[in-house]
Amino acid sequence: MQQRKDDDFSELFEPQNRTSEFVAGVISSGFGRQSVTTSGEHVVLTGSKVAIGKMLTLCKAIDTVAKTVDVSVSWVEVSSNTASGRGISLAATILGARFGASLGTANAGTALSLKNTNFELVIDALNTDGRFKQVSNSRLVGEDRTKLDLIVGNETPTVASTGNDNAGNRVQNVLYRPSGVIIDVAPKVLGSGRIRMDVDAQISSFKATSTGVSGSPTLIKRQLKTTVSMNDGDVIVLGGLDDSQSTDSTSALPFVPASWSVKSGDKIKTDLVLVVSARIFTN
Repeated sequence: MQQRKDDDFSELFEPQNRTSEFVAGVISSGFGRQSVTTSGEHVVLTGSKVAIGKMLTLCKAIDTVAKTVDVSVSWVEVSSNTASGRGISLAATILGARFGASLGTANAGTALSLKNTNFELVIDALNTDGRFKQVSNSRLVGEDRTKLDLIVGNETPTVASTGNDNAGNRVQNVLYRPSGVIIDVAPKVLGSGRIRMDVDAQISSFKATSTGVSGSPTLIKRQLKTTVSMNDGDVIVLGGLDDSQSTDSTSALPFVPASWSVKSGDKIKTDLVLVVSARIFTN
């Protein structure tokens, strides 16, 4: 690490709209780590008088009011008794005819993009079809480039490890793990006005463990993790989390042999799609 020179000067800058960490990060990128440190809400600039003058100019330029991003996220479950037809495809059929939509791809799989529309109208359109069921509805509001977290569910005790104490007694290390609807988003407003957003969304629950480690529940989780880019107010539908369940039933008269019974079965396919929208507000 470069040492401070004897003829270096120092200057304090107190940001009014941004955090000291944000300002220091920008200055460090332009002038080097040795040129800036933070002290509480202050930024300490170090260097020659000419360098400090340039750094102060940059500090004032980036010390602007952060934009606020309003993010709406909803899990929607799609049910079908046929093996064909993914949830995202069914959503494209309904939403494409009503709003106009384009199918594309994202890191997590297929994506459906709807421009110049409204998040609530999209949800209402899906709810008009009996195959779609809204299972969660979340709204997160925060500053640009800030991670936003939402958890709606329970903290469940699970066994993280086991061992013996000094007396030889068997002890367990219990870890409480969240389950339910968990949404993590990190929106970044780009210079063009577009929004780039890291999305990590899951629906999870615990059930009794039937195999493996006894005494600790098993986490059943469906998770979507991706990065998407959208214009202000766009709605994006992400798909790819499917599950299939089979139900078997037997019908027969009570006085006939069991071999005469009639067996029937239904295969129910469910697919989770994530509806995401974001809007920018200037404070």
